[in-house]
Amino acid sequence: MDSNETTDSSEQTTEETGDFSHSDKMIGVFTEPTRMFSITSKFAPRHKDWVIPVLIFFIVVALIRIIAMTNKEVYFEAI
Repeated sequence: MDSNETTDSSEQTTEETGDFSHSDKMIGVFTEPTRMFSITSKFAPRHKDWVIPVLIFFIVVALIRIIAMTNKEVYFEAI
């Protein structure tokens, strides 16, 4: 029973402080958007909170484009 109380108190501390890692924030947008946005809205925005997801998005798009253009059929349809 102590382990449950310890887990609950650590979750409450994280919720109160708003110290989420970037992966927690990105996953929280999809899994629990209301809770995540209500907690993060209490704190000032930081540049790294939006720069890192945008960079990840551009890297994924670039990789998809590179992989798609290695397929000769897709490459000739794109031209």
